[in-house]
Amino acid sequence: VMQVLLSIENPIFSALDHIVFWHAVEKTTAPTFLPGLRLMFWILLLYPLPTSGRTFLNLSLMQQQELLAAWEQHPGYLPRQILATFKILACFAYFDAPIVRVQRGADP
Repeated sequence: VMQVLLSIENPIFSALDHIVFWHAVEKTTAPTFLPGLRLMFWILLLYPLPTSGRTFLNLSLMQQQELLAAWEQHPGYLPRQILATFKILACFAYFDAPIVRVQRGADP
């Protein structure tokens, strides 16, 4: 899946406009969804702080990838669930973008 998303003919995730997606998430999800998502974000952000002295966003790209790979194999439920939630949301946001929908043959 990652190879497909990173291939040259596909737009880069960070270059897409996700404002419409986030408005839909705000309006259509349960009242507890966004606070839960914020909590998951803060857990990921602060997780490396005790061991590295830096937040997730201040780690190098390789360190971020290593941390996420470790979370995929983590014996605990919470890290794997947080990572799965972020992956699912990223896929929804990516394939909801009008330019990606057009490339896939769907209506924008």
